[in-house]
Amino acid sequence: MIKLVEQKDMWSCAICCAAMVAGISWEEAVEESPVRGTGLTPMELDILLGNLGLEFERYMLPAFKACDAHILTVPSLNLLGGGHYVVADTSDEIFKVYDPQYGKKGKKFYARDANDETGIQISSYCEVIRIIRTKTSTKKGG
Repeated sequence: MIKLVEQKDMWSCAICCAAMVAGISWEEAVEESPVRGTGLTPMELDILLGNLGLEFERYMLPAFKACDAHILTVPSLNLLGGGHYVVADTSDEIFKVYDPQYGKKGKKFYARDANDETGIQISSYCEVIRIIRTKTSTKKGG
């Protein structure tokens, strides 16, 4: 089950999504991030996911493959021309979206599901990162 990790700043959506799919806190994900204080490029997100012991694949297909979590690259709702990352949980019949901006005052965010009227429904996405499984931890003491 995915637990929402909220964005702490304007640029940490990728770190939040990595934390959600790894089942850790934002602070733990920041410690493993190759870059701090700016948004992550796709390559930097790949490094972070690897540092967190996650096995994953990227693809650009309109259909989702069966698994618990996907990270989606979507248009930003708060930064004109910007990109944003959200997590999609496809483990149930109900497609659930976990947006790190969800419920933040003064921010637009993607709706949790088709019945959520507080957010904006996802109508398009650019790329999908499918989380295949968590690898055995390679951290010291892990």
